[in-house]
Amino acid sequence: MLLLFFPYKDSLVFEAGNTGDIEVYYPTQNLQSFKILYTHSIHLSDVIEIYKIIPKDLIMQTELIYEDYAIGMPSGPSEGEKFTIENGKMHITNMTRKFPYLDIRIGQVVSNHRLIIDGVTYELGNYVSPGSWVRVKMRKISNVEVWKGVKLHEP
Repeated sequence: MLLLFFPYKDSLVFEAGNTGDIEVYYPTQNLQSFKILYTHSIHLSDVIEIYKIIPKDLIMQTELIYEDYAIGMPSGPSEGEKFTIENGKMHITNMTRKFPYLDIRIGQVVSNHRLIIDGVTYELGNYVSPGSWVRVKMRKISNVEVWKGVKLHEP
């Protein structure tokens, strides 16, 4: 009985922001990094955020790639970060922004949020209701939570 409820499985989880219930999870046995790709709702260009998994269940943003300086995007790097332009895209690298979680509002129309892990793209709108708020974080989950949630799988 204890094995059913004991949280032991390291996972990247997408929780419903208002309840904390697991909507989707990805087992992180060997996961070191992931990307979130979305289309910016104002300038309609793709934005890629690159994250690394670090100890103590933290998520660290390491890079940001975008095409426009417009509203909602940085005009340059913060202290210690590096700014370059490659193939018409702005890159901010050497980022060390640490988060216990990421809050994302899954776009209803334009943004088309996608999670990229090991070159595989998962369209989050296929797993989470468009327009919903999710909290992305690292945590251990139990067998009961595994059975309740939806495991990300290849399309």
